[in-house]
Amino acid sequence: MVGKDVADKIVEDPDVKRFGEARKFDPGVLGLSGEAVVLVVRGDERVFSLELLKGLEEAENKEEVLKRVRELDDAAATGVGMLFG
Repeated sequence: MVGKDVADKIVEDPDVKRFGEARKFDPGVLGLSGEAVVLVVRGDERVFSLELLKGLEEAENKEEVLKRVRELDDAAATGVGMLFG
């Protein structure tokens, strides 16, 4: 988890957007506790070589966090289908 200001900079960075994506989540939405923001970064190796991401560490529970993010995405997609389907 990272601070909100750091997460905002990463999410809005044009190089991150060009080579991948970054999304931030409130820990409670993912069933986690803590004051910081959960940051999920995806992309090719160019994203992870950016100076902006230096010093960040992968979460120990990475697989669980990614599973919960997929569940949120699936729930959102289902909701859109209900609205427009």
